[in-house]
Amino acid sequence: MRILCEAVSFGFGPVSKLLSLCELLNQKHSLSFIGSGCSLSLAQKTNIFEKIIVLDTTSTNHFNDSVPFSGYDVVLSVMNPLFGRAALENGCKLIVIDSLFYMWDKIDPVWEECDLLIIQSFFEEKKRLLSTHNFTNAQIVGPIISTQIEPKKQNVHNTLLINFGGADYPYIKNFNDIQLFIRKLTLEIERIDIFDEKIITIGPRCLQSMKELERNGFKVRSFSHDEFLFQLSKSSTLLTIPGLTSSFESFCLAIPTLFLPPLNYSQFLNLRTFRSLELSHIGSHWDDYFPNLNTNGLPEEEGVQMIESLIAQAYRDPSILTSIVKSYEIVLEDTVNIKLMTDKQNNFYQSLGGCGTHEAVKLIEGLSTDG
Repeated sequence: MRILCEAVSFGFGPVSKLLSLCELLNQKHSLSFIGSGCSLSLAQKTNIFEKIIVLDTTSTNHFNDSVPFSGYDVVLSVMNPLFGRAALENGCKLIVIDSLFYMWDKIDPVWEECDLLIIQSFFEEKKRLLSTHNFTNAQIVGPIISTQIEPKKQNVHNTLLINFGGADYPYIKNFNDIQLFIRKLTLEIERIDIFDEKIITIGPRCLQSMKELERNGFKVRSFSHDEFLFQLSKSSTLLTIPGLTSSFESFCLAIPTLFLPPLNYSQFLNLRTFRSLELSHIGSHWDDYFPNLNTNGLPEEEGVQMIESLIAQAYRDPSILTSIVKSYEIVLEDTVNIKLMTDKQNNFYQSLGGCGTHEAVKLIEGLSTDG
């Protein structure tokens, strides 16, 4: 089977899920990747794909002229309805992967029209499927993470792994605000002195500006997905943006996971859910500093720009950054409660069915035999 693989360039989450699937799919099938931005940067650090096509798949201007759809049996797309629509219009079999089904203000018609919709389990997906749409093409699977994830090392290093993910999102109006906030927050984190080393991992867009922080004792890297998982497996604590992929990877390994303030709208809603499930501590969510926000059910573009405005306010108010880091210090000092939180995080991951990647691949491969 010839598969054209694509993931919306929205941080590292979508492409990390794609790579986890493709690690298995490339054992039997011919895979090509198409994309740009964060997604492209991570895909290029693997040897999974026979061909890589550089194209902004969030643009509708020239798909038909630039994409050789006829050369593929299936298009596999992670959360990009624009590219999915182009695939359908060119008569392709389309598989959509969605890990944020619970949060969309409305479900794009491409999700109903595709040949297979694979939904990653997180929060009330089944309830939404039953109450809002009559999907005959949808299947819910457990967390889509790498099946090659390194087991947690027995003798972990006393390392704080600080994961800002791709740190590059569509709809941001002033990216400089994001970079300034990340730098200022990181300088506050410097005062946490219980770790032997602090490693920052971040996407290529912010990498050079963050490299200057190495003079403050941080190590700054832009890892491949495999490199990130290896470093995670030997770290004692993860401090991460509240994206689902990195969170599930850490929950799976039962590594104590604390959360950075959300940098985009899905992270904002994810952290609210983690908080409601008692998987997160108090002090790192924007709800703690900007109460009574009316933020549920927003279109994603509007939600991202709302978070951008909160970030801009926060980095101009040193007391907010100080309070955020103080909340980490309080949690890290309480070894009993952090162990209880880590157990809850691992139990939650297991309650979703554990790794759903094998099941998702089986569904993908079943589509070709059915058709």
